[in-house]
Amino acid sequence: MQNVPEFATALVVRASRAAQERRFPEALRLWSLARQEDPTNRRAILGTVRALLALDRAGEAESIAAEIEQVPATAVLAPAVRARIAQSRREWPRALEQWRLVRERLPDDPSGLVGIATALCQLGRFDEADRELQAAANTVAAHPEMEACYCRVAEFRRDWRQALGRWNAARDRRPGNAEAHIGVVRALLSLGRMAEAEAAAEAAKAQFPGHLDVHAIHAECAHWRGDWALASRRWDDVELRFAGNPLVRAMRRASVERVNENAERQSAVVAAAGETERGATEAVAAERPDRTDPKAMQQFFMQFESLGRNCEFGLLQRQFGAEPLGLLRWSATPVQPLITALSQRFRGVGDPDQTELEVKAGEYRIRDTLYRFAIHTRIMVGEGDPEIIYRKQCPRIRFLRDKLLGDLETESKILVFQLDHMQDTVIRRLYETLGEYGRNVLLAVKLADAGHPAGLIEIEDRLVIASIDRLGSAEPGHGWDISVEHWISFCEAAYRVRRAIAVPDASLPETAGLVS
Repeated sequence: MQNVPEFATALVVRASRAAQERRFPEALRLWSLARQEDPTNRRAILGTVRALLALDRAGEAESIAAEIEQVPATAVLAPAVRARIAQSRREWPRALEQWRLVRERLPDDPSGLVGIATALCQLGRFDEADRELQAAANTVAAHPEMEACYCRVAEFRRDWRQALGRWNAARDRRPGNAEAHIGVVRALLSLGRMAEAEAAAEAAKAQFPGHLDVHAIHAECAHWRGDWALASRRWDDVELRFAGNPLVRAMRRASVERVNENAERQSAVVAAAGETERGATEAVAAERPDRTDPKAMQQFFMQFESLGRNCEFGLLQRQFGAEPLGLLRWSATPVQPLITALSQRFRGVGDPDQTELEVKAGEYRIRDTLYRFAIHTRIMVGEGDPEIIYRKQCPRIRFLRDKLLGDLETESKILVFQLDHMQDTVIRRLYETLGEYGRNVLLAVKLADAGHPAGLIEIEDRLVIASIDRLGSAEPGHGWDISVEHWISFCEAAYRVRRAIAVPDASLPETAGLVS
Protein backbone atom coordinates (compact mmCIF):
# COMPACT_ATOMS: atom_id res chain seq x y z
CA MET A 1 0.00 0.00 0.00
CA GLN A 2 1.36 3.44 -0.97
CA ASN A 3 2.59 5.66 1.86
CA VAL A 4 0.68 8.92 1.36
CA PRO A 5 3.14 11.33 3.07
CA GLU A 6 6.05 9.82 1.13
CA PHE A 7 4.16 10.12 -2.17
CA ALA A 8 3.29 13.76 -1.36
CA THR A 9 6.95 14.46 -0.56
CA ALA A 10 7.97 13.00 -3.93
CA LEU A 11 5.49 15.29 -5.68
CA VAL A 12 6.86 18.28 -3.74
CA VAL A 13 10.38 17.44 -4.89
CA ARG A 14 9.24 17.34 -8.52
CA ALA A 15 7.29 20.58 -8.06
CA SER A 16 10.32 22.33 -6.55
CA ARG A 17 12.40 21.29 -9.53
CA ALA A 18 9.77 22.66 -11.93
CA ALA A 19 9.66 25.95 -10.01
CA GLN A 20 13.46 26.26 -10.17
CA GLU A 21 13.12 25.93 -13.95
CA ARG A 22 10.33 28.56 -13.97
CA ARG A 23 7.71 26.01 -15.12
CA PHE A 24 5.18 27.42 -12.69
CA PRO A 25 2.01 25.93 -14.23
CA GLU A 26 3.58 22.47 -13.86
CA ALA A 27 4.86 23.29 -10.37
CA LEU A 28 1.38 24.44 -9.37
CA ARG A 29 -0.16 21.21 -10.68
CA LEU A 30 2.32 19.05 -8.74
CA TRP A 31 2.07 21.06 -5.53
CA SER A 32 -1.72 20.92 -5.75
CA LEU A 33 -1.57 17.14 -6.17
CA ALA A 34 0.71 16.92 -3.14
CA ARG A 35 -1.84 18.91 -1.12
CA GLN A 36 -4.60 16.54 -2.19
CA GLU A 37 -2.51 13.59 -1.03
CA ASP A 38 -1.42 15.24 2.21
CA PRO A 39 -3.43 18.40 3.07
CA THR A 40 -1.12 19.21 6.00
CA ASN A 41 2.13 19.12 3.98
CA ARG A 42 3.69 22.51 4.73
CA ARG A 43 6.00 22.56 1.73
CA ALA A 44 3.10 21.77 -0.58
CA ILE A 45 0.96 24.57 0.89
CA LEU A 46 3.69 27.21 0.68
CA GLY A 47 4.80 25.95 -2.72
CA THR A 48 1.26 26.27 -4.07
CA VAL A 49 1.17 29.87 -2.85
CA ARG A 50 4.55 30.59 -4.43
CA ALA A 51 3.36 29.30 -7.81
CA LEU A 52 0.09 31.22 -7.65
CA LEU A 53 1.91 34.47 -6.90
CA ALA A 54 4.37 33.81 -9.73
CA LEU A 55 1.37 33.35 -12.04
CA ASP A 56 -0.21 36.58 -10.77
CA ARG A 57 -3.10 34.77 -9.05
CA ALA A 58 -2.92 36.44 -5.65
CA GLY A 59 -6.66 36.09 -5.10
CA GLU A 60 -6.38 32.30 -5.11
CA ALA A 61 -3.42 32.52 -2.73
CA GLU A 62 -5.61 34.53 -0.35
CA SER A 63 -8.23 31.80 -0.53
CA ILE A 64 -5.62 29.28 0.57
CA ALA A 65 -4.75 31.45 3.57
CA ALA A 66 -8.42 31.52 4.61
CA GLU A 67 -8.75 27.77 4.00
CA ILE A 68 -5.72 26.61 6.02
CA GLU A 69 -6.62 28.94 8.87
CA GLN A 70 -9.70 26.81 9.54
CA VAL A 71 -7.66 23.62 10.02
CA PRO A 72 -5.76 23.34 13.33
CA ALA A 73 -2.88 21.40 11.76
CA THR A 74 -2.21 24.11 9.16
CA ALA A 75 -3.50 27.32 10.78
CA VAL A 76 0.04 28.19 11.89
CA LEU A 77 1.03 28.70 8.22
CA ALA A 78 -1.62 31.35 7.47
CA PRO A 79 0.60 34.33 8.47
CA ALA A 80 3.41 33.02 6.23
CA VAL A 81 1.02 32.86 3.29
CA ARG A 82 -0.33 36.36 3.97
CA ALA A 83 3.21 37.70 4.39
CA ARG A 84 4.18 36.39 0.96
CA ILE A 85 1.07 37.88 -0.60
CA ALA A 86 1.84 41.26 0.99
CA GLN A 87 5.42 41.08 -0.26
CA SER A 88 4.27 40.35 -3.80
CA ARG A 89 2.18 43.53 -3.61
CA ARG A 90 5.00 45.46 -1.92
CA GLU A 91 2.75 46.17 1.07
CA TRP A 92 5.68 46.24 3.45
CA PRO A 93 3.97 47.31 6.71
CA ARG A 94 1.48 44.47 6.24
CA ALA A 95 4.28 42.04 5.35
CA LEU A 96 6.22 43.05 8.47
CA GLU A 97 3.17 42.47 10.66
CA GLN A 98 2.61 39.00 9.22
CA TRP A 99 6.28 38.00 9.37
CA ARG A 100 6.30 38.91 13.07
CA LEU A 101 3.43 36.48 13.55
CA VAL A 102 5.40 33.81 11.69
CA ARG A 103 8.40 34.45 13.94
CA GLU A 104 6.19 34.20 17.03
CA ARG A 105 4.42 31.00 16.00
CA LEU A 106 7.35 29.25 14.28
CA PRO A 107 10.47 30.45 16.14
CA ASP A 108 12.63 27.73 14.58
CA ASP A 109 11.66 28.61 11.02
CA PRO A 110 14.30 30.94 9.52
CA SER A 111 11.81 32.44 7.04
CA GLY A 112 10.16 34.53 9.77
CA LEU A 113 13.30 36.42 10.76
CA VAL A 114 14.41 36.75 7.15
CA GLY A 115 11.01 38.17 6.25
CA ILE A 116 11.12 40.66 9.14
CA ALA A 117 14.59 41.89 8.17
CA THR A 118 13.65 42.16 4.49
CA ALA A 119 10.49 44.16 5.22
CA LEU A 120 12.39 46.49 7.56
CA CYS A 121 15.00 47.12 4.85
CA GLN A 122 12.27 47.90 2.33
CA LEU A 123 10.90 50.43 4.81
CA GLY A 124 14.39 51.97 5.16
CA ARG A 125 14.78 50.75 8.73
CA PHE A 126 18.20 49.17 8.28
CA ASP A 127 19.38 49.54 11.88
CA GLU A 128 16.27 47.75 13.13
CA ALA A 129 16.88 44.94 10.66
CA ASP A 130 20.41 44.56 11.98
CA ARG A 131 19.19 44.58 15.58
CA GLU A 132 16.61 41.89 14.86
CA LEU A 133 19.26 39.65 13.33
CA GLN A 134 21.93 40.41 15.93
CA ALA A 135 19.48 39.60 18.74
CA ALA A 136 19.28 36.10 17.31
CA ALA A 137 23.00 35.87 16.56
CA ASN A 138 23.30 32.22 17.54
CA THR A 139 20.30 31.28 15.42
CA VAL A 140 21.55 33.35 12.49
CA ALA A 141 24.93 31.62 12.63
CA ALA A 142 23.16 28.27 12.52
CA HIS A 143 21.09 29.06 9.41
CA PRO A 144 22.77 29.92 6.08
CA GLU A 145 19.55 31.64 4.95
CA MET A 146 19.58 34.00 7.94
CA GLU A 147 23.31 34.63 7.60
CA ALA A 148 22.86 35.61 3.96
CA CYS A 149 20.05 37.95 4.99
CA TYR A 150 22.37 39.62 7.50
CA CYS A 151 24.85 40.23 4.68
CA ARG A 152 22.14 41.59 2.40
CA VAL A 153 21.10 44.19 4.94
CA ALA A 154 24.44 45.88 4.27
CA GLU A 155 23.76 45.63 0.53
CA PHE A 156 20.33 47.26 1.00
CA ARG A 157 22.13 50.05 2.84
CA ARG A 158 24.64 50.18 -0.04
CA ASP A 159 27.44 49.95 2.50
CA TRP A 160 29.65 47.78 0.36
CA ARG A 161 32.57 47.75 2.79
CA GLN A 162 30.31 46.38 5.48
CA ALA A 163 28.77 43.93 3.02
CA LEU A 164 32.23 42.70 2.07
CA GLY A 165 33.14 42.17 5.71
CA ARG A 166 29.95 40.23 6.38
CA TRP A 167 30.22 38.08 3.26
CA ASN A 168 33.89 37.33 4.06
CA ALA A 169 32.88 36.21 7.57
CA ALA A 170 30.08 34.06 6.13
CA ARG A 171 32.49 32.49 3.64
CA ASP A 172 35.03 31.77 6.37
CA ARG A 173 32.34 30.18 8.53
CA ARG A 174 30.92 28.12 5.67
CA PRO A 175 33.55 27.72 2.95
CA GLY A 176 31.23 25.29 1.19
CA ASN A 177 28.44 27.89 0.82
CA ALA A 178 28.58 29.16 -2.79
CA GLU A 179 26.28 32.11 -2.03
CA ALA A 180 28.86 33.58 0.34
CA HIS A 181 31.55 33.40 -2.34
CA ILE A 182 29.21 35.12 -4.81
CA GLY A 183 28.44 37.81 -2.23
CA VAL A 184 32.16 38.52 -1.78
CA VAL A 185 32.60 38.96 -5.54
CA ARG A 186 29.55 41.21 -5.80
CA ALA A 187 30.78 43.45 -2.98
CA LEU A 188 34.28 43.69 -4.49
CA LEU A 189 32.80 44.67 -7.85
CA SER A 190 30.66 47.36 -6.21
CA LEU A 191 33.79 48.72 -4.48
CA GLY A 192 35.60 48.89 -7.81
CA ARG A 193 38.18 46.29 -6.76
CA MET A 194 38.08 44.51 -10.09
CA ALA A 195 41.27 42.45 -9.83
CA GLU A 196 40.28 41.06 -6.43
CA ALA A 197 36.76 40.31 -7.68
CA GLU A 198 38.17 38.47 -10.67
CA ALA A 199 40.48 36.40 -8.45
CA ALA A 200 37.64 35.57 -6.04
CA ALA A 201 35.40 34.54 -8.93
CA GLU A 202 38.11 32.32 -10.39
CA ALA A 203 38.60 30.64 -7.00
CA ALA A 204 34.86 30.11 -6.64
CA LYS A 205 34.70 28.54 -10.11
CA ALA A 206 37.43 26.10 -9.17
CA GLN A 207 35.63 25.19 -5.94
CA PHE A 208 32.10 25.01 -7.39
CA PRO A 209 32.52 23.85 -11.01
CA GLY A 210 28.87 22.79 -11.23
CA HIS A 211 27.26 25.92 -9.74
CA LEU A 212 25.50 28.08 -12.32
CA ASP A 213 25.45 31.30 -10.27
CA VAL A 214 29.21 31.08 -9.67
CA HIS A 215 29.87 30.90 -13.40
CA ALA A 216 27.41 33.76 -13.95
CA ILE A 217 29.18 36.10 -11.51
CA HIS A 218 32.47 35.22 -13.24
CA ALA A 219 30.96 36.40 -16.54
CA GLU A 220 29.66 39.51 -14.77
CA CYS A 221 33.21 40.42 -13.76
CA ALA A 222 34.06 40.95 -17.42
CA HIS A 223 31.03 43.20 -17.80
CA TRP A 224 32.04 45.36 -14.86
CA ARG A 225 35.50 45.76 -16.38
CA GLY A 226 33.93 46.78 -19.68
CA ASP A 227 35.43 43.82 -21.56
CA TRP A 228 32.34 42.91 -23.57
CA ALA A 229 34.13 40.40 -25.82
CA LEU A 230 35.43 38.47 -22.82
CA ALA A 231 31.99 38.59 -21.19
CA SER A 232 30.46 37.12 -24.34
CA ARG A 233 33.01 34.30 -24.43
CA ARG A 234 32.37 33.53 -20.79
CA TRP A 235 28.62 33.38 -21.35
CA ASP A 236 29.20 31.06 -24.30
CA ASP A 237 31.06 28.81 -21.89
CA VAL A 238 28.22 28.98 -19.37
CA GLU A 239 25.68 28.00 -22.03
CA LEU A 240 27.80 25.06 -23.11
CA ARG A 241 28.45 23.94 -19.54
CA PHE A 242 24.79 24.21 -18.48
CA ALA A 243 23.11 23.29 -21.78
CA GLY A 244 19.41 22.80 -21.32
CA ASN A 245 19.12 24.87 -18.15
CA PRO A 246 16.33 27.40 -18.90
CA LEU A 247 17.79 29.95 -16.49
CA VAL A 248 20.97 30.46 -18.53
CA ARG A 249 19.43 32.29 -21.46
CA ALA A 250 17.49 34.65 -19.19
CA MET A 251 20.61 35.38 -17.15
CA ARG A 252 22.66 36.07 -20.25
CA ARG A 253 19.94 38.29 -21.70
CA ALA A 254 19.80 40.36 -18.51
CA SER A 255 23.57 40.58 -18.54
CA VAL A 256 23.66 41.73 -22.17
CA GLU A 257 21.12 44.44 -21.41
CA ARG A 258 23.31 45.70 -18.58
CA VAL A 259 26.16 45.89 -21.09
CA ASN A 260 23.97 47.97 -23.41
CA GLU A 261 23.06 50.24 -20.52
CA ASN A 262 26.72 50.92 -19.83
CA ALA A 263 27.32 51.61 -23.51
CA GLU A 264 24.36 53.99 -23.64
CA ARG A 265 25.64 55.83 -20.57
CA GLN A 266 29.01 56.29 -22.26
CA SER A 267 27.30 57.57 -25.41
CA ALA A 268 25.31 60.04 -23.34
CA VAL A 269 28.52 61.37 -21.81
CA VAL A 270 30.08 61.75 -25.25
CA ALA A 271 26.99 63.55 -26.57
CA ALA A 272 26.98 65.88 -23.57
CA ALA A 273 30.57 66.80 -24.39
CA GLY A 274 29.39 67.93 -27.82
CA GLU A 275 30.85 65.08 -29.86
CA THR A 276 28.96 63.45 -32.71
CA GLU A 277 28.09 59.78 -32.42
CA ARG A 278 29.88 57.90 -35.17
CA GLY A 279 26.96 55.56 -35.76
CA ALA A 280 24.57 58.44 -36.44
CA THR A 281 27.02 60.07 -38.85
CA GLU A 282 27.42 56.86 -40.81
CA ALA A 283 23.68 56.31 -40.91
CA VAL A 284 22.99 59.77 -42.39
CA ALA A 285 25.65 59.29 -45.02
CA ALA A 286 23.61 56.99 -47.26
CA GLU A 287 20.18 57.05 -48.90
CA ARG A 288 19.28 53.66 -47.43
CA PRO A 289 21.17 50.84 -45.74
CA ASP A 290 22.66 47.97 -47.69
CA ARG A 291 20.34 45.10 -46.77
CA THR A 292 23.09 42.58 -47.51
CA ASP A 293 25.47 44.20 -45.00
CA PRO A 294 24.71 43.08 -41.40
CA LYS A 295 26.75 45.94 -39.92
CA ALA A 296 24.91 48.54 -42.02
CA MET A 297 21.54 47.11 -40.97
CA GLN A 298 22.58 47.11 -37.33
CA GLN A 299 23.63 50.77 -37.48
CA PHE A 300 20.45 51.63 -39.38
CA PHE A 301 18.11 50.18 -36.76
CA MET A 302 20.07 51.82 -33.95
CA GLN A 303 18.59 55.13 -35.19
CA PHE A 304 15.06 54.20 -34.10
CA GLU A 305 13.36 54.45 -30.71
CA SER A 306 10.27 52.43 -29.88
CA LEU A 307 7.59 54.20 -27.85
CA GLY A 308 6.04 50.94 -26.82
CA ARG A 309 2.68 49.27 -27.43
CA ASN A 310 4.54 45.97 -27.16
CA CYS A 311 7.94 44.40 -27.84
CA GLU A 312 7.53 43.82 -31.60
CA PHE A 313 9.78 46.61 -32.83
CA GLY A 314 12.39 45.85 -30.18
CA LEU A 315 12.47 42.25 -31.39
CA LEU A 316 12.77 43.46 -35.00
CA GLN A 317 15.81 45.52 -33.99
CA ARG A 318 17.26 42.48 -32.24
CA GLN A 319 17.00 40.45 -35.47
CA PHE A 320 19.52 42.86 -36.98
CA GLY A 321 21.81 43.01 -33.96
CA ALA A 322 20.62 46.48 -32.91
CA GLU A 323 20.26 46.71 -29.13
CA PRO A 324 19.61 50.37 -28.26
CA LEU A 325 18.54 51.01 -24.70
CA GLY A 326 15.15 52.70 -24.46
CA LEU A 327 12.66 53.39 -21.71
CA LEU A 328 9.72 51.91 -23.63
CA ARG A 329 11.45 49.41 -25.91
CA TRP A 330 10.33 46.43 -23.82
CA SER A 331 7.04 47.80 -22.58
CA ALA A 332 3.29 47.70 -23.05
CA THR A 333 2.26 51.34 -23.44
CA PRO A 334 -1.34 52.50 -24.05
CA VAL A 335 -1.37 55.44 -26.45
CA GLN A 336 -3.45 57.90 -24.41
CA PRO A 337 -1.31 57.59 -21.24
CA LEU A 338 1.77 57.83 -23.50
CA ILE A 339 0.57 61.19 -24.83
CA THR A 340 -0.05 62.36 -21.26
CA ALA A 341 3.38 61.16 -20.15
CA LEU A 342 5.06 63.01 -23.02
CA SER A 343 3.15 66.20 -22.28
CA GLN A 344 4.23 65.96 -18.63
CA ARG A 345 7.84 64.98 -19.44
CA PHE A 346 7.33 61.58 -17.78
CA ARG A 347 6.98 63.23 -14.40
CA GLY A 348 7.80 60.86 -11.54
CA VAL A 349 8.78 57.90 -13.73
CA GLY A 350 11.26 55.77 -11.80
CA ASP A 351 10.44 57.37 -8.46
CA PRO A 352 9.66 54.75 -5.78
CA ASP A 353 6.25 56.22 -4.93
CA GLN A 354 5.18 55.81 -8.58
CA THR A 355 6.90 52.51 -9.34
CA GLU A 356 5.81 48.98 -8.53
CA LEU A 357 7.39 45.58 -9.02
CA GLU A 358 4.87 43.03 -10.25
CA VAL A 359 4.95 39.43 -11.44
CA LYS A 360 3.48 38.43 -14.79
CA ALA A 361 3.94 34.94 -16.23
CA GLY A 362 6.74 34.26 -13.78
CA GLU A 363 8.71 37.41 -14.72
CA TYR A 364 9.36 40.49 -12.61
CA ARG A 365 8.10 43.62 -14.37
CA ILE A 366 8.25 47.29 -13.47
CA ARG A 367 4.93 49.13 -13.58
CA ASP A 368 4.44 52.88 -13.55
CA THR A 369 1.25 53.53 -11.60
CA LEU A 370 0.57 56.99 -13.08
CA TYR A 371 1.03 56.39 -16.80
CA ARG A 372 0.05 52.69 -16.68
CA PHE A 373 2.93 51.23 -18.65
CA ALA A 374 4.77 48.06 -17.71
CA ILE A 375 8.40 47.27 -18.54
CA HIS A 376 10.00 43.86 -18.82
CA THR A 377 13.02 43.28 -16.59
CA ARG A 378 13.83 39.91 -18.22
CA ILE A 379 14.39 38.60 -14.68
CA MET A 380 12.32 35.59 -13.78
CA VAL A 381 11.01 34.67 -10.36
CA GLY A 382 13.76 32.75 -8.60
CA GLU A 383 16.59 34.51 -10.44
CA GLY A 384 17.09 37.19 -7.83
CA ASP A 385 15.84 38.78 -4.65
CA PRO A 386 12.76 40.91 -5.54
CA GLU A 387 13.74 43.63 -3.07
CA ILE A 388 17.19 44.01 -4.62
CA ILE A 389 15.70 43.89 -8.13
CA TYR A 390 13.29 46.71 -7.26
CA ARG A 391 16.00 48.78 -5.62
CA LYS A 392 18.20 48.52 -8.72
CA GLN A 393 15.43 49.07 -11.25
CA CYS A 394 14.22 52.45 -9.95
CA PRO A 395 17.45 54.38 -10.71
CA ARG A 396 17.75 52.49 -14.00
CA ILE A 397 14.26 53.60 -15.04
CA ARG A 398 15.08 57.21 -14.08
CA PHE A 399 18.21 57.07 -16.24
CA LEU A 400 16.20 55.73 -19.19
CA ARG A 401 13.57 58.45 -18.66
CA ASP A 402 16.23 61.18 -18.77
CA LYS A 403 17.85 59.58 -21.80
CA LEU A 404 14.54 59.52 -23.69
CA LEU A 405 13.89 63.16 -22.87
CA GLY A 406 17.38 64.02 -24.08
CA ASP A 407 16.90 62.07 -27.31
CA LEU A 408 13.61 63.88 -27.94
CA GLU A 409 15.17 67.29 -27.37
CA THR A 410 18.16 66.57 -29.59
CA GLU A 411 15.98 64.93 -32.28
CA SER A 412 18.48 62.07 -32.31
CA LYS A 413 16.07 59.17 -32.91
CA ILE A 414 13.20 58.28 -35.22
CA LEU A 415 10.22 57.50 -32.98
CA VAL A 416 8.07 54.43 -33.63
CA PHE A 417 4.60 53.58 -32.38
CA GLN A 418 2.10 50.93 -33.46
CA LEU A 419 -1.56 50.30 -32.71
CA ASP A 420 -4.20 47.96 -34.05
CA HIS A 421 -6.54 50.48 -35.62
CA MET A 422 -5.02 53.83 -34.78
CA GLN A 423 -7.32 56.74 -35.50
CA ASP A 424 -5.81 59.64 -37.41
CA THR A 425 -6.75 62.06 -34.63
CA VAL A 426 -4.80 59.99 -32.10
CA ILE A 427 -1.81 59.73 -34.43
CA ARG A 428 -1.76 63.49 -34.89
CA ARG A 429 -2.06 64.15 -31.16
CA LEU A 430 0.94 61.91 -30.56
CA TYR A 431 2.85 63.56 -33.41
CA GLU A 432 2.06 67.08 -32.17
CA THR A 433 3.11 66.19 -28.62
CA LEU A 434 6.44 64.88 -29.89
CA GLY A 435 6.79 68.09 -31.90
CA GLU A 436 6.83 70.09 -28.67
CA TYR A 437 10.31 68.68 -28.03
CA GLY A 438 11.73 69.37 -31.50
CA ARG A 439 11.57 68.31 -35.13
CA ASN A 440 11.08 64.65 -34.29
CA VAL A 441 10.07 62.16 -36.98
CA LEU A 442 7.26 59.77 -36.02
CA LEU A 443 6.70 56.46 -37.77
CA ALA A 444 3.14 55.41 -36.92
CA VAL A 445 2.29 51.87 -38.01
CA LYS A 446 -1.30 50.66 -38.05
CA LEU A 447 -3.09 47.57 -39.29
CA ALA A 448 -4.17 47.72 -42.94
CA ASP A 449 -7.87 48.07 -43.74
CA ALA A 450 -10.09 48.47 -46.79
CA GLY A 451 -9.05 52.08 -47.35
CA HIS A 452 -5.40 51.57 -46.45
CA PRO A 453 -3.89 48.50 -48.13
CA ALA A 454 -0.89 46.71 -46.64
CA GLY A 455 2.35 48.45 -47.56
CA LEU A 456 0.81 51.92 -47.97
CA ILE A 457 3.12 54.70 -46.76
CA GLU A 458 1.70 58.20 -46.28
CA ILE A 459 3.96 61.13 -45.44
CA GLU A 460 3.06 64.55 -44.16
CA ASP A 461 5.91 66.76 -42.97
CA ARG A 462 7.70 64.66 -40.27
CA LEU A 463 4.83 62.16 -39.85
CA VAL A 464 5.04 58.80 -41.62
CA ILE A 465 1.88 56.64 -41.41
CA ALA A 466 2.31 53.09 -42.67
CA SER A 467 -0.21 50.26 -43.02
CA ILE A 468 1.02 46.77 -42.16
CA ASP A 469 -0.44 43.44 -43.21
CA ARG A 470 -0.35 41.89 -39.73
CA LEU A 471 0.56 42.74 -36.18
CA GLY A 472 3.37 40.75 -34.64
CA SER A 473 2.31 38.05 -32.24
CA ALA A 474 3.98 35.30 -30.25
CA GLU A 475 3.40 31.73 -31.31
CA PRO A 476 4.19 29.05 -28.70
CA GLY A 477 7.44 27.35 -29.62
CA HIS A 478 7.99 29.55 -32.70
CA GLY A 479 8.77 33.00 -31.34
CA TRP A 480 7.24 36.14 -32.81
CA ASP A 481 5.68 36.34 -36.26
CA ILE A 482 6.84 39.74 -37.54
CA SER A 483 6.22 41.27 -40.97
CA VAL A 484 9.91 42.03 -41.47
CA GLU A 485 9.87 43.21 -45.11
CA HIS A 486 7.09 45.71 -44.47
CA TRP A 487 8.87 47.01 -41.38
CA ILE A 488 12.13 47.53 -43.28
CA SER A 489 10.32 49.47 -46.02
CA PHE A 490 8.53 51.63 -43.46
CA CYS A 491 11.75 52.37 -41.58
CA GLU A 492 13.59 53.25 -44.80
CA ALA A 493 10.86 55.77 -45.64
CA ALA A 494 10.98 57.31 -42.16
CA TYR A 495 14.76 57.42 -42.30
CA ARG A 496 14.70 59.32 -45.60
CA VAL A 497 12.30 61.84 -44.06
CA ARG A 498 14.75 62.36 -41.23
CA ARG A 499 17.65 62.63 -43.67
CA ALA A 500 15.79 65.33 -45.59
CA ILE A 501 15.64 67.32 -42.36
CA ALA A 502 19.29 66.70 -41.48
CA VAL A 503 20.50 67.32 -45.06
CA PRO A 504 18.41 70.23 -46.43
CA ASP A 505 19.06 69.50 -50.11
CA ALA A 506 18.07 65.84 -49.77
CA SER A 507 14.79 64.92 -51.43
CA LEU A 508 11.83 63.36 -49.66
CA PRO A 509 11.09 59.66 -50.20
CA GLU A 510 9.68 58.84 -53.59
CA THR A 511 7.43 56.25 -51.92
CA ALA A 512 5.26 58.87 -50.23
CA GLY A 513 1.63 57.89 -50.67
CA LEU A 514 2.41 54.72 -52.63
CA VAL A 515 2.02 51.05 -51.88
CA SER A 516 5.48 49.56 -51.45
